[in-house]
Amino acid sequence: MHVGEAVAALATATGKVLLAGIEQARVDDVLARLVADTGVDPAELRRDLIRVRSAGVAVVGEEFRAGLAGVAVPIRGPRGEVAGAIGLSVPQVVLLARRPELERVLREAAAGTVTGARAVGRGS
Repeated sequence: MHVGEAVAALATATGKVLLAGIEQARVDDVLARLVADTGVDPAELRRDLIRVRSAGVAVVGEEFRAGLAGVAVPIRGPRGEVAGAIGLSVPQVVLLARRPELERVLREAAAGTVTGARAVGRGS
């Protein structure tokens, strides 16, 4: 994976967090465009996004590249909407060994991002 490399959103943890945050009314249209040439089953992707939305975390293992895994969490806006995502790409063995720790660090970072943004908005 290289900085600036184009990657399908449905193959990465951060992409799945962002897709899971799309307004329900737009999901089918967005997914239809994304899966058109990929061979991905739209129904399975919908189920995966429901799990991501429910758990508040996306985890992928070797969906993008062999040996590479990812974990990501949403950054929430002031009304609880998904405003962004923060994630890590790590070797699959690292994710298997340290998933709880990685999730905790990302959740803390996402919370800090929101807290920092609110402080900037208040002029602090």
